[in-house]
Amino acid sequence: MTPRAHSGRGAVASAGLPVAWRSMTPSGDQVRFAGLDTPFAPLGVGTWAWGDKSTWGMGGYDATLTEATIAEAWEASIAAGVTLFDTAEVYGGGESERIIGRLLASSGVDRDRLVIATKFMPAPWKLDVGKALRRAALASLDRLGIERIDLYQLHGPVSLRSHRALADALAAVVDEGLVAAVGVSNYSARETESIHAALAQRNVALATNQIELSLLRRRPENVGLLDTCRRLGVVPLAYSPIGQGRLTGKYSAANPPPGNRDFSAHPWEKIDPIVAELRSLGETHDGRTPSQVALRWLIQKGAVPIPGANGVMVPPPGYWSSIRQACDAHGTLLVADEVLTGFGRTGRWFGIEHEGVIPDMITCAKGLTGGYATLGAVLVHERVSRHFDDKPLLAGLTGYSHPIACAAALEALHIYHDEGLIVRADDPAFAAANPHSLPDHDVAEIDVASQTVTRYFD
Repeated sequence: MTPRAHSGRGAVASAGLPVAWRSMTPSGDQVRFAGLDTPFAPLGVGTWAWGDKSTWGMGGYDATLTEATIAEAWEASIAAGVTLFDTAEVYGGGESERIIGRLLASSGVDRDRLVIATKFMPAPWKLDVGKALRRAALASLDRLGIERIDLYQLHGPVSLRSHRALADALAAVVDEGLVAAVGVSNYSARETESIHAALAQRNVALATNQIELSLLRRRPENVGLLDTCRRLGVVPLAYSPIGQGRLTGKYSAANPPPGNRDFSAHPWEKIDPIVAELRSLGETHDGRTPSQVALRWLIQKGAVPIPGANGVMVPPPGYWSSIRQACDAHGTLLVADEVLTGFGRTGRWFGIEHEGVIPDMITCAKGLTGGYATLGAVLVHERVSRHFDDKPLLAGLTGYSHPIACAAALEALHIYHDEGLIVRADDPAFAAANPHSLPDHDVAEIDVASQTVTRYFD
């Protein structure tokens, strides 16, 4: 892979908004870190839970947190345009980085679209911080399976070495090309000023300061840390932006977050009124959830929130109907992404059928051919298709119009229909009687060169 171009050093504006923040105003939707040219949405994914057993219960108390659900979260995040992933060498003892490495290797995503951030723990006993940081960076690169770390952060102000020594260590890995942009975590305003100045003497920009910031933890705003970051061109990355789930509305005093998720613990008598207000605001803005409102508040403050994402959540009752109503009110097309949920995976032809809502468009793939060939498709409502009766639709899809892929899709659709697989997928008796295998199917041999399909019957 050819390393992406990056400005590397000194990327701070001399006037007006800092370079890194310029497109983070409410009218924009892209962020760039000082030292890195890759733009991304002002929202990321924190991966502390990926591979972590002690706090988040992966492989322990939380049986729903698996590498399969993490892969779902990875795919859903990237599909939604969220391409910043933040990890650390200490998360799960390095397992978080390994999981990301496996996802990068297996998902087929364009690496150049992503921003991969990780952290070095500058523990007090690491007195030769230059060697320790470089060694840790190489180990992270190996676990991640990448050639360069997009953002490398100090995981807290815990080193016994001076900011000058830390800046030397960070500048060295930038010069070597191991790292593009550098940042810190949990630094106060004074510490941020100091490390920023030390890096500037080496012509390296301080890109980020990762801090706990949410509607439950507003101290960084109240003590002037956000103002300091804004003035210096440092992007605040907000971890635990929804209080480890406390601002979602899922939990209460009677139903607290499970396990050891007490890092962002707050009295419930303070949390409940905030959640109630978030819910009220969301209801007046097209049915947004409390989490969405809380994250938007952070973005408006100039921060990039990095909530955790551990799987695809089932929408609450009434969610899709409210989205349908909002789309109708604003003349917006409703698109149901059924790439992962279509063709019987939820017991219906499409998952949206469970919601009693008719979308304007459906995107689908995977199950369309039963996995035997690569094919994507878009299904459109008649009111949409009429628009193209007298004009072409200039668009392409994976494997679209390829005769072999289309033949595989036709055969799969016939089998789904003729054998009643979609209906039977929702039948508990059928599932109990066939726990390990589906009914026997015809076997077909596809000759790509001659573009022929030969069917072999049992």
